Amino acid sequence: MDGEASLNKDVQLTDLNNYGVFGFQLSTSARTGNALSDYLLGLANSQTQDAPVYAIDNSFFYSAFAQDDWHILPRLTLNIGVRWDVQTPPTDPQNKEATFVQGQASTPIR
Repeated sequence: MDGEASLNKDVQLTDLNNYGVFGFQLSTSARTGNALSDYLLGLANSQTQDAPVYAIDNSFFYSAFAQDDWHILPRLTLNIGVRWDVQTPPTDPQNKEATFVQGQASTPIR
């Protein structure tokens, strides 16, 4: 019989668009009348930026396996095995994730 138990950690560092995304429109809606001029002068029509997020999820994985060989006849062997696997749902050790719980009222974050 063999078995395994492991803790799986999913670490995510999201830095996508961390330094900002700037938009310069076509010349009809540009501030100076020319999108290239707006770009050179730093006159963006729109700007978005993401805040970096460091997220961790933990999940546990358990498995067991048993196998045996039975020699029924000299030229016939029966090989039988059974396997059991369980992976728990991920949890957040930093308590940054939100989950919908039916019937539970929301609490404001202060």
